[in-house]
Amino acid sequence: MQRIFQFLSPGVFGLLIVMIFSLQSNLVAQQMVNDDFEGNGTITTWFGDDCVINTSLPNPHQEGINTSATVLDYSDVGGTYANVRFDVATNFDLSVQQVFSLKIYVPSSGITGSQPNQVSLKLQDGSLA
Repeated sequence: MQRIFQFLSPGVFGLLIVMIFSLQSNLVAQQMVNDDFEGNGTITTWFGDDCVINTSLPNPHQEGINTSATVLDYSDVGGTYANVRFDVATNFDLSVQQVFSLKIYVPSSGITGSQPNQVSLKLQDGSLA
């Protein structure tokens, strides 16, 4: 099992991040991992660690490539290692495909502080103890 985390710097994005998640990776078995938050994706369960998430927020900025009617809403509650994650059944073969893409919308009013604004993607082998 592969575990995928998205780390969002605490305090950097303020209280609201609207995330349209589309992790596209064509794997050996042609596994596609994506979520439009309307029930059409391959991710069945999202987890929020040390943060609050809502996977059914009406999209507040629906235009251009951001066509989904529903998005994931991440709220920073000050957690030290706050992250949003999901699990997939098999590990990715990074020797075959190494490209991941994310669609993330951050309202400019949500950017605060002097730290660099960043989002990190971490792949973790969930089968390891």
